Amino acid sequence: MKHLWFSLMMSICTIIAFGLAMIPLIQLTNGLADLIRNDASGFSVEIKVVWFLPVVLLAIIEAIDCLWNKRKNKSSFWIYPLVNPSDDERERAITAKASHDAFFTIWAVAPICAGLMCFYPLFTDVFSIYPMVVVLIIPFVQVTVYYLKIRRIYM
Repeated sequence: MKHLWFSLMMSICTIIAFGLAMIPLIQLTNGLADLIRNDASGFSVEIKVVWFLPVVLLAIIEAIDCLWNKRKNKSSFWIYPLVNPSDDERERAITAKASHDAFFTIWAVAPICAGLMCFYPLFTDVFSIYPMVVVLIIPFVQVTVYYLKIRRIYM
């Protein structure tokens, strides 16, 4: 059960780290859009590298973990967070049901996220990363549903 919650937290942290890494890229495209709109001859673009640190830190930790577990010939919860034990038929059935439910969750969440994108013009100036947040809601909900369903293996 401890591995399950650790794996869930790693999945959520990976989604958040990816979202944080996208912030400077969104700011870059906003700066380039302003440049095109204002038709300025001299320009400069600034990217803050600090937003990439969570992704780099996770990549280093996962690389070390991969090398460590490669020697032991076992898969890691860090590298493969959604891989859960499927030793017997009951566990395989629970994993299949959890995967099925997570798949059908996308069919509910994707239209909701598409509807939320209709509100983007309201947040353009205030919350420029709004589209990235809305898009990252989809894997966040999918991973959460999967883990909530898969926890029955450990009960």
